[in-house]
Amino acid sequence: MVTERADQAVHKALIVIDMQVGVSPLYHGDDVRSRIRERVDTFHRANKPVIFVQHTDEDLPLGSPQWQLVAGLGQQPSDFYVRKTHADSFYHTNLTDVLTSVDARTIEICGAEIPYCLDATIKAAFDREYHIELAHGTASMTESAGQSIPTKLLVEHYHQVWDGRFVTYIED
Repeated sequence: MVTERADQAVHKALIVIDMQVGVSPLYHGDDVRSRIRERVDTFHRANKPVIFVQHTDEDLPLGSPQWQLVAGLGQQPSDFYVRKTHADSFYHTNLTDVLTSVDARTIEICGAEIPYCLDATIKAAFDREYHIELAHGTASMTESAGQSIPTKLLVEHYHQVWDGRFVTYIED
């Protein structure tokens, strides 16, 4: 069960995962991008750290057009940028160092891909004893024509699995 921390509001960072050009089309993509932009803007106004995580692999080569962040997320030069090659954003990256440098023990996670990078990162963060939050409408996944479980059901399933076990859903 996820517990509240008295200092969570003070030591909080936003992690935006894999909101890249090549990670598309996203389920409810326009709405998700808009909600993520709202969260990024909220963190910037509050002078809280924003961390953009970008996946690199054969489909998302480092520096390629597909690897770039989608337009309109509100990223700033003062934000942090982490490159990863695994679904878990902590695995062989400097994410832990970045979170330590900004003294963040509470992290709000958003972005894509729910069954891969978001799920792996949420569970890795939980194992590292971070308090994890998620705002409604800020997590998505690509829609695949041949997948055996409809996207809508997968999204609902993961939200149900995370709720109260790994993640605290917040109203913003």
